[in-house]
Order: sequence, then C-alpha cells, then structure tokens
Amino acid sequence: MTAGRGILRAAAVFLALAALWGCGYRFSGGGDDIPAGIVRVYVEPPRNQTGEAGLENTFRAAFTDWFIKGGRFKVTSSPEEADAVWRGTIKSLVSSHLSFRQDNVAQEERLTVTIEVTFRDRSTGRVLWEDKNFTGSQDYNLSGGEAAKKEALSTLAADTAERAYRMMMSGF
Repeated sequence: MTAGRGILRAAAVFLALAALWGCGYRFSGGGDDIPAGIVRVYVEPPRNQTGEAGLENTFRAAFTDWFIKGGRFKVTSSPEEADAVWRGTIKSLVSSHLSFRQDNVAQEERLTVTIEVTFRDRSTGRVLWEDKNFTGSQDYNLSGGEAAKKEALSTLAADTAERAYRMMMSGF
C-alpha cells in the first residue's frame, strides 16, 4: 500500500466518524422528558386481572427494582411521600405452546403478558409516561414443571419492567 492510499483511507475513516458525531445522533436515556423535580417514586401494587395468583407482587418487585437500578429515582413506601406514582394493571397473561415432543405432548411454552402502565406526577396529575398495551413474552421448557414456570414469570416481569423503564426514560 502506498503512502497516498493510507492517507486517503485515514481521511475516509475520519470523515465517517465526523459525520456520525456531527449528525446529532445520540443515545437517550437521561429521562429528559421526566421533569428534574421528579425524584421520589411510589410503585403501587398493580391490579391483576389474570388468573395467575401473586403475579402483581412479581411485577411490582420488578418495577421497583428498575426504579432503584436506574439511579435517578428514590422509591418511597407511600404515595404521600412521592413526587410521582407508577400504576399498572396486568391485563392478560396468555400461554401458547411452542414445540411438541414426538408423542404430541407440549414441550415448550411462551408466556405473553399485556400490562397497562402509567407514570403520573402526583402533584399535578399530569401523565409523564403511559402505555395502555405494553407487552412482553418469555419462553420456558415445560419439563421443569412449576419451578420453570415461576422462573419464567420472574424473568418475564424483570424484562418487561426493564423495557418499560428504558422506554419511559427515553421518551418513547
């Protein structure tokens, strides 16, 4: 390779990087759409409209964890102490078979949850973020029995809470 080609290649790489930096593209996530005064958050126990007992506790714990992990908010023990309130309704939990064994018995199942999520400024009542049909899904092997299903529900709640939190903080 000649010196001229090396210089051209370096210039092309530099121009490409400069174009990316200058285009205004950035990763969001600072919660710019959430007012700076919103610091303390109360996570209400969600309403559970499914037949799955205890699902509301699993989802509340998952959302509480994400408000803590995010580092921007402090979770309070009562709504009166909070600047904003997270409210949710678990609207449905649907299971569907994914694969079958040779004897035509289900081997894997997919759990799909649909929740309604609202994050509201407690003092003004203004909705800061909302999604009326937020969904998530998790697959698991039926051979693991109830323990596998419980683990899948826990993972489903954690993954759904993470996605919702990240979307809220990104303004989507």
